[in-house]
Amino acid sequence: MNNIKEEMRKLVEAMEEINEAPIPEDWQLQEAYRHAEQGMHMLMSRVKKLNKMVNEFEGEEDLKMHWNYAIYSIQDHLEEFFKKLD
Repeated sequence: MNNIKEEMRKLVEAMEEINEAPIPEDWQLQEAYRHAEQGMHMLMSRVKKLNKMVNEFEGEEDLKMHWNYAIYSIQDHLEEFFKKLD
């Protein structure tokens, strides 16, 4: 259980870092998209790892429910970030 909590903490930190990124100037957009893509890949690898860990964890339906809620939250954070870039 502690390893799941630690991975969730890392995921939250990564999401916060992405959301706190400054809005880029026009000339910085290409670089911002490149960083955003790297961030997406990193977040998705963390999500996949956590998803596997949570699904293998037996008997913790509350944990699975909170994890499903977290996935929706992650999607919202990423959508907001990409709206900043448009």
